[in-house]
Amino acid sequence: MAGTLTIPNRFSGPPGVGNGGYSCGRFAALLGGAAEVTLRRPVPLETALQVQREGASIRILDGEHLIAEVAPRTSPRSRPRRR
Repeated sequence: MAGTLTIPNRFSGPPGVGNGGYSCGRFAALLGGAAEVTLRRPVPLETALQVQREGASIRILDGEHLIAEVAPRTSPRSRPRRR
């Protein structure tokens, strides 16, 4: 998979950058299943971000800058115990 993805201005979080929750959701959807997303830099808005598949994972790039890494979630997320 190669292509681009753009986060529109209406999904800004802090001024000038993408909302982290929305951006991570868009990135995770590229895998089509449970995923873990690690943001490495603020997500630029209205910028064609490159999507590169590397094995089972995906890298999101702005030019040569790594924005996020997306990997399949391999273990269930633990939930806090209720008392």
